[in-house]
Amino acid sequence: MNTIAGRIRWTLISLAFAVLLTAAVVIFSGGPQRAPKTWIVQRGHRLVLSSDEVHPDDRYRCPGKGGVTGTPEPNHGVGGSGGVSVETRADGTVIAACEPGPPGNV
Repeated sequence: MNTIAGRIRWTLISLAFAVLLTAAVVIFSGGPQRAPKTWIVQRGHRLVLSSDEVHPDDRYRCPGKGGVTGTPEPNHGVGGSGGVSVETRADGTVIAACEPGPPGNV
């Protein structure tokens, strides 16, 4: 009976160690990362996103007008030929906008 109790004890200790090790890896690796997301901005609208909502590899699209791949660095912006523009402010806020009409029309 001591043998079974000993095996159970060592199994539980091993399991607890594995859980702690896994938690440490997740915590010290920066936590779980999400995959890049595609943000859809309707024509004539803009989307305001906090720095916590965006990922460096996110995509920003206007239906039928193209888009931009990648979130610009703070204090930078980028525009696509399809009428999409994405700007990242100094505080990390991202503003994605889509022209209301055909490309080149405001």
